Amino acid sequence: MPWGYSKQELFAKALTTSGCGSLLRRCPTWRGVLILNYHRIGDGSNSLLDRELWSASIEDFEYQVRRVSLDFDVIGPNDLTHAFNQRRGRYVMLTFDDGYIDNYEFAYPILKAFNTTCVFFLTTGFIDQRSVPWWDEIAWMVRTSRGSGLAASEWIPEPIAFDEPDRQRAVKLLLKRYKILNGSRTKAYVEYLADALGTGRAPTEIGDRLWMDWNQIREMQRDGMVFGGHTSTHPILANLSRAEQDVEIGTCQARLTEELGHPCRWFSFPVGGRGSFNNDTRELLAYHGFDWSFTYFGGYGQAAKLDPHAVPRTAVETHVTRDLFDAILTLPQCFTRG
Repeated sequence: MPWGYSKQELFAKALTTSGCGSLLRRCPTWRGVLILNYHRIGDGSNSLLDRELWSASIEDFEYQVRRVSLDFDVIGPNDLTHAFNQRRGRYVMLTFDDGYIDNYEFAYPILKAFNTTCVFFLTTGFIDQRSVPWWDEIAWMVRTSRGSGLAASEWIPEPIAFDEPDRQRAVKLLLKRYKILNGSRTKAYVEYLADALGTGRAPTEIGDRLWMDWNQIREMQRDGMVFGGHTSTHPILANLSRAEQDVEIGTCQARLTEELGHPCRWFSFPVGGRGSFNNDTRELLAYHGFDWSFTYFGGYGQAAKLDPHAVPRTAVETHVTRDLFDAILTLPQCFTRG
């Protein structure tokens, strides 16, 4: 096996070079709805923030939009019921989470150029307050710290050494720790890191440059883009009380309705794993008018397995080569995890 290639990547490359991938894309090798999810577009390789949020370069995103536009039926969320009720058909839906400014600057012009719709799930509190999200702030603190690691503590069960030069392993470990905390403890955890790392909290001006604004969002809506909810402050909902979840979901819907002129029916779960939502979440989403909710644990949707409040999405990330992207579209049953 060539150095640096996984078995999956080798399989994807073989599909391309043999011509089998092109042939299979013309055949009904699968049916249903494949929903692809992105976060950021561009080059985050030198960013002090969470580099894993970048999903694709501008050039790769253009390639990906061209590919789905040419070979598949690209749908919006209003088409989901129809698509899932079809006995035949391969449908693709494009989505973004959070509301980063590069969605407007880089992704939106490409989507317009290919006359392709997309769903953007917004964390409304970040747009309103222009704040630095917890994952980016933790990454910023690790990367700007002059220390060489963290000692074990009540927050960190094992010492963490800072892996140079990008410290990505340390960032991932600290984010993983955040995600398992009860929501009542996350603020104290971030304050602990700010003190232990000697950095203080991230400068507020970072948040000023991170997010789209409501005027940009309304412009996108006029051009056929669709918007949904992603909570107000992006907590892991299952780690909150029912009352706290109600505030997060209800405030998000209220702000979307106020700014966009109508309630939004679509919601994506922050973090999106199987443990990121619970029965309270489902009930509150229905109460606040969200008809469809989307996960982040891979796979693709089939009518026989459809759960409208746990619709699968597959992540597109920077390690996804063009060969691998084509393979995901061609054989999602092999190249997406669910």
